[in-house]
Amino acid sequence: MRRRWHSPGNALTGSVRVWILVALLVGATPLAAAPPGGRGAGVSAPLPSDRARVTVVRNTHEYLTVHSDQGTSLRGGAAFAYKTGRIQGKTKYLTDPGYYERMRANGLNAVRLVCFDAYQKSRDHRHTDFSDPKDLGDLLAETDAVVDLASRAGMYVVVNYHDVGGYDKEYIGKFWDVMATRYAKRTHVLYELMNEPVKWFPEHYTDENLADVEALYRRVRRAAPDTHLVLLTFANTASYKPDVSMRTVAERLTKTGQGIDWGNASVGFHTYQTKKTSKPIVDLVMHFPAINTEQNLPNNEGSVPMDGEEFGVQTMERLGLGWFHWHTHGPERFEKNYLGRVLPDAKAKGYLWKFDKQQAPAKWRGRSGPRQ
Repeated sequence: MRRRWHSPGNALTGSVRVWILVALLVGATPLAAAPPGGRGAGVSAPLPSDRARVTVVRNTHEYLTVHSDQGTSLRGGAAFAYKTGRIQGKTKYLTDPGYYERMRANGLNAVRLVCFDAYQKSRDHRHTDFSDPKDLGDLLAETDAVVDLASRAGMYVVVNYHDVGGYDKEYIGKFWDVMATRYAKRTHVLYELMNEPVKWFPEHYTDENLADVEALYRRVRRAAPDTHLVLLTFANTASYKPDVSMRTVAERLTKTGQGIDWGNASVGFHTYQTKKTSKPIVDLVMHFPAINTEQNLPNNEGSVPMDGEEFGVQTMERLGLGWFHWHTHGPERFEKNYLGRVLPDAKAKGYLWKFDKQQAPAKWRGRSGPRQ
């Protein structure tokens, strides 16, 4: 998401109908204090087309990562859901089955559902008010559609709370109180709890940040005991302190509070400032499962290619790690950036992956939304 880094000296700067309305969310609570099950959110019932849950594995390089039910890496595009986008007509594609079918037919098996209201709120733009049943209902109509349509296309969904360089404790708690319960029974859904929560490098994760991550992990885990959770989500893989890395931050998180069960969780990272090397990623995945949840285009918005390979997807494929590509949300960006650049590069340079097998399509069973 735009500029993620500065020079080392400046590193510290930087409405569709729904089946039920959600009960009012009252007051702010500490990250760890919410009751299991959230506050009134409905539960989205599984569909026959939902893929089985992902698993943490060591790949052929002995690196820890996350695999699909077919033993493949997660390879994803993007979809944005947020109030300003709905008002401006930018999210209409979310309810188009063909959008997901086209992604699936062109080698993707997952979509990152970027819930963008948090970014809007922190920039004083219009955003979903979780205390307003209509606002929340409109958001859930979109997220329900993504979860169901992706399922029918044979894809996974990573629900992503998306701010950049920070997080609002009250707002993120209300978001996950709803989402964690709502999709807990959908086996093809993963949760990415935060997006780039710290400005901007591994050395800037404080003990307080890690306590917040662990508390939110615990809060969401109570509501969704079987869902894979993506944690930390580093903006940059590089560090400017020799004794600090993504791995050492994950080690500190493991020792925070009650710790983390890495058997059903992973570390998220983004390849913006990489110092042109994948070494910090390899160091991380030798010890912790990880996914690249935001791979940008080469030299775009501060994204630095690694190991002499122009496209970060090539690096991820060589390492056997999952990835989700940025700037692929919506039909136009998907056409221009994925079909027009990423996929042709993979074909031309010989790193095109084997696509997941197509599953028999499930019959459409009513409208998207939670079932009582």
